[in-house]
Amino acid sequence: MEIKDEITHVSLYEFLGKPAGGDLGKQIYYHARKIGVKVETKEISNAKYSGKVMMYPVGFLTDYFASFPLNDEFPTLEEYENSRGFEDDDELPF
Repeated sequence: MEIKDEITHVSLYEFLGKPAGGDLGKQIYYHARKIGVKVETKEISNAKYSGKVMMYPVGFLTDYFASFPLNDEFPTLEEYENSRGFEDDDELPF
C-alpha cells in the first residue's frame, strides 16, 4: 500500500469561491512566507485573468480564516496575528 504525503494546495479563489483581491492576497502571501508555509504557483488563463496565481495549503487557509467569517470583511494581517497571539518582532529580549 502506497501512502501519499501530499498536501492539497488551492488558490484563494478556489478556497473562497470568489476573487480575494490584491490586498488580501498580499496579506496572506506575506503571512505564509513569514511562518514558512510552502506556497506554490500555477499559470491560469480565463476570460477575467491570465497569469500566475498563488496556491496555499488548504489547512493554512482554513486556519487563517478560522476566526473570521468568510464574507466581505477579511482580516488584516495584524488582526490575524493578534488573534493567534503572535508577538511583535521588535520586542525581542536582546
